Amino acid sequence: MTVQLLFRWWYGPGFRWVFQGLLLDKLHYVSEVFSVKDMVTTLFAPFRQTYVGKQQGVGALQAFADRTVSRAIGFVVRSLLLIVAAVAATLVLLVGLILVAAWPFIPLLPLVAIILGALGVGA
Repeated sequence: MTVQLLFRWWYGPGFRWVFQGLLLDKLHYVSEVFSVKDMVTTLFAPFRQTYVGKQQGVGALQAFADRTVSRAIGFVVRSLLLIVAAVAATLVLLVGLILVAAWPFIPLLPLVAIILGALGVGA
């Protein structure tokens, strides 16, 4: 009875739990850690710049140049963070898919270990 309940959970709610916990939740975590939504929406925003205010003449040209350089730096920094987030999400996706694919076969491991032990493998 206990073994039947174990297998019923393992291939039913347990499989959904692993898919949700090891794949979807981890991908959401990576997205939150790197603030992907905020990075995309502020991709061209200035990088750590204080607003000087309205300028006239040469000061306006210098303020425009400062804002342009600050936006370029912000774009580069945010783009690099988005690339790192994409790499992390890809790794999480690969590991999660491998674990989800291996999940149905984990209950067979004790049987495989007994057979390999009887054959003398690893002795």
